Amino acid sequence: MSSSISSSSAARSERVAAEPESNEPAPGKTTDPPQGHRAGTPARGVDASGDRSRQGDQAPDRVGPSDPVGLRSARRFVPVLVVFLVLFGGYQLLLRTVLSPAVYSENPAQSSLINVQGALYADQRDVAIVGSSISARFLSGFFDERGVPVTGLALDAQGPALGIDLLADAERIPATVAVEINRALYSSSDNEQTILDTVDSTGFDLARPLPGLRAESRPSSVLYTELKQRRDGTGSADAGDGLTPLVYTVDLDPGFDPAMLTEEQREGSARVREALDQVRAAGACIVFYIAPDQGFAGPAEQAFVEDLSFTYGSPVVDLRELERQTTLGYTDHIHLDIPSARLVSHVLADTLSALGDGGSTGTGGC
Repeated sequence: MSSSISSSSAARSERVAAEPESNEPAPGKTTDPPQGHRAGTPARGVDASGDRSRQGDQAPDRVGPSDPVGLRSARRFVPVLVVFLVLFGGYQLLLRTVLSPAVYSENPAQSSLINVQGALYADQRDVAIVGSSISARFLSGFFDERGVPVTGLALDAQGPALGIDLLADAERIPATVAVEINRALYSSSDNEQTILDTVDSTGFDLARPLPGLRAESRPSSVLYTELKQRRDGTGSADAGDGLTPLVYTVDLDPGFDPAMLTEEQREGSARVREALDQVRAAGACIVFYIAPDQGFAGPAEQAFVEDLSFTYGSPVVDLRELERQTTLGYTDHIHLDIPSARLVSHVLADTLSALGDGGSTGTGGC
């Protein structure tokens, strides 16, 4: 029995060894292609010659006429763009109908940019206000209430020189330039370069015809303005009636001694004089003023403004006199709250109007 099984196994082994290797199917039988492949197509990982590819496990990207490169990305971008434009347009409509554009900002650079854009985008005015954040509270709208349209270029953390430089560069020096003295002796901050870079940027030019791109449309600044106005109140449109500042012109050489100034103050004074020379060269009238600031402007500023008055033959408007006639409110030790800023703006507007009419204040006017 076992010998016959061994003989059969040996015979089958001899027949298998004698048959040549072949991939051809036996007659009457077919070989199904691997799952997922068409007949005559090499399986994944096997090229047409039957060799296995090292990259066989990575299917190539399929790009055809029905799916151009980038078309799906573009289709995804369009809805996002539409949603953005709808929201942006809705916000601008809300800003112009329910809310109001910002006039204040929690960010000093943005606050300055609001004033710079408002000044350089607007039509030419007959009067410009240049100074620091102290005068930045004197809004152009407050002057409009007195019939004295102004270009407001009082900038946070700056003296008057930068505002004058911006007016000169834009060839927009008006007939009268009112110069705040409170911070005139202090050199500029890093904020100055930020302002200059912004004015020279493409974005600044784009914002001119597109109010939605301006700093006054910045949501956080709009919210800050709304909250500040609710906290401070807005004051009265007839605030300042019956109040008068001290107005004078220095006709005799006051004997100003630069040695009384610090090095920083000397640098600041030199820059202010250079800027004022541009104003005088343009034929504009110069008026100096000292704003209420709870004592920030001291003996150095007083001596400096007297020397400037003598040098340029210009009147000085001392608004600190108002604190003897009424009570002014401050948000800190320097800056007036909104009602007091409105009151002081009205008084300054009336005084500038009087000086422009030929000096009914007795100073000779502009």
